[in-house]
Amino acid sequence: ALYIVSGGKCAQCGATLAVGWHADHIHPYSKGGDTHVINGQALCPKCNLSKGAKHPVDFMQSRGFLL
Repeated sequence: ALYIVSGGKCAQCGATLAVGWHADHIHPYSKGGDTHVINGQALCPKCNLSKGAKHPVDFMQSRGFLL
């Protein structure tokens, strides 16, 4: 479902997702995020590994997208 919703693109960088793409918790599981499709996104491995367990706002700020 995450792959389909994302249109086969990484939700962060827009790269085409290849075999081995990562299903990511938007709000990290380790910080109380639910394992549910509403809290999920399809990411390329590079984006997911750089995100780690960061809160979504902290992650986007680290990439220069939010103030």
